[in-house]
Amino acid sequence: MLYIMFCLSFWIDLKEAGIISYQTNYRENYGFLFTDTPPFPLPQISSIGWEHLSDPDYRWHGLHRAEPNHVLFQYTLSGSGKLMLQSSVHTLQPGEAFMVRIPGEHEYFFEPSVSHWEFIYVMIMDKELSRWVDQVTQDRGNVQAYHSESEIIRCLRQMLEQARNKQIQNIYYSAELAYQFFMTLLRDQPSSQEHDEMPVFIERALQYMNIHFKDIESLDQISSMAGISKYHFLRQFRKYIHCTPLEYLNRVRIEKSAELLRKSDMNIEQIAKEVGYSNGNYYSKVFRQWVGTTPGKFRKGRDFMPIDHLSIK
Repeated sequence: MLYIMFCLSFWIDLKEAGIISYQTNYRENYGFLFTDTPPFPLPQISSIGWEHLSDPDYRWHGLHRAEPNHVLFQYTLSGSGKLMLQSSVHTLQPGEAFMVRIPGEHEYFFEPSVSHWEFIYVMIMDKELSRWVDQVTQDRGNVQAYHSESEIIRCLRQMLEQARNKQIQNIYYSAELAYQFFMTLLRDQPSSQEHDEMPVFIERALQYMNIHFKDIESLDQISSMAGISKYHFLRQFRKYIHCTPLEYLNRVRIEKSAELLRKSDMNIEQIAKEVGYSNGNYYSKVFRQWVGTTPGKFRKGRDFMPIDHLSIK
């Protein structure tokens, strides 16, 4: 196994000690190249680091790079930078992160009109993980705000500390950290939503669906009960619950039906109507979409471990 590390080892303590001035560039960058080849593809951390720069020539274009199938996550600590996406330019302020695929149609750069740009970043190489980025950026945008003590930023700092301590020694541990980073990213919500209090009408709608799931026939019925227009209700529900109201309703119905499959003698048609579906055929189709097997096989424990209480999150 070949392990290569590139490092210019100046760290943020220098700034706190007054050694770093805003007219100089300091970097602590670590790159990894593993020559051991596993029998299956694994994500890899290709580089991670911290930079404090004021170089007017600092500019990266996503289509002019030699790193295929990469994902870049970069978090601004102080100062500011610029990110150009298509025809729009975003000023990256402290507390903001951007995430892009490489190659990609984007450009990020330092603007000399500000004093400096300080950031931490990670580059992860994997074709499959980069596809996840499309979904995350579609849901949240390419630029997200995170508190400095949020889960994802703590995870990034911990990975940087491990690189500094030479703990990333093989491709398998590198893959473990890459998966950990993405799972934390998917779980952690940008700070713009972290402190938003859920509206009362969303809480009422959730309670209503959990109690009256059998009798609900349409989105109009739910939004009317919540006392808000259908389209505004739909947008707000997706923002706070991260799914549509009808998806949430189906989740509740499938969970309730799983208990009936295990604990009652009711047939499929009876269970379907008991949880709000018009007939057994449609219920079976929805159940299979959510659970991956038919209600009958689930009841008998075929193709599925016996489960008394199914929780769908």
